[in-house]
Amino acid sequence: RPIGNNEDGNPNVSDTARLVDEADMFTLKVDHKFTPNWTLGGFYLYNNTDEPGSGIMPADFQYIENQAEFFTTLRRRPHVLAINNTNVLNDTTVMALRFGWLSWQDQTDTATYEPGLQSLGFSSNYVNAINEAGRSMFPELLFDGVDNVGGWGGDLTRWTGRYAVNATLTKLWGNHSVKAGADFRELGIETTAEVSPNTGGRFLAGSSEFDRLFTSHNGIGGHDFASLLLGLPVGGSVPFNQGEGEWFTRYYGAYLQDDWRVNSRFTLNYGVRLEHEDGAWQVLATIPR
Repeated sequence: RPIGNNEDGNPNVSDTARLVDEADMFTLKVDHKFTPNWTLGGFYLYNNTDEPGSGIMPADFQYIENQAEFFTTLRRRPHVLAINNTNVLNDTTVMALRFGWLSWQDQTDTATYEPGLQSLGFSSNYVNAINEAGRSMFPELLFDGVDNVGGWGGDLTRWTGRYAVNATLTKLWGNHSVKAGADFRELGIETTAEVSPNTGGRFLAGSSEFDRLFTSHNGIGGHDFASLLLGLPVGGSVPFNQGEGEWFTRYYGAYLQDDWRVNSRFTLNYGVRLEHEDGAWQVLATIPR
């Protein structure tokens, strides 16, 4: 917030911002050697992180603050699973198979307006017509001369990696170490597509913009907050839905490589790699709350 006096010579309001910064990480790793030639291992990671968010409004009035990515807490909950299988097929050949899975909640909180949107005087027809998530939010109010207010709907995001599978075959052949492998992955995101162009947060309760022109005289004077008190916005909008969906892409790769030890002082490395990535695909999804 500004430091010092305002245009009327009165001191600005000051407050202490709330900060949250907590993290807990849990990992589990297990390896088992079934035979001298066969090893299986697994790794799991879970991270519970609340990254810093700050705001000066009391907890009961957080819905007034704008730009959720700055004033709310970013909650990250990644789950990572990896399984590794290694087989020594013979004295010169080793095969490795790997599988991976990922789910990562990466979202900000929503500041709920407990009285509900209809308590502000909006008609029930309007309130019932908008997305259900917007009915318990404070609308977004945009100004030219003062800070914006409301529109804090959080951000629903989950990164996904349904699978990552790769295989590698290594063969020692005289002075050559030949490797061949393949890699298949699916990477995606479950998110809310409808966001405010001004704040980055969701504005499902509607967005209204105010300037000084409605309360000015021949373009002189006026104030955008006075226009708000008169209920005279210069523009506004409201989305029909929040655009929940899931998008993903698939990746394919394969390679062949040779490390040729020409002599004790010179090794030649050469190979080829082919890669392909699909375009973005969309599927219907419901984001876990």
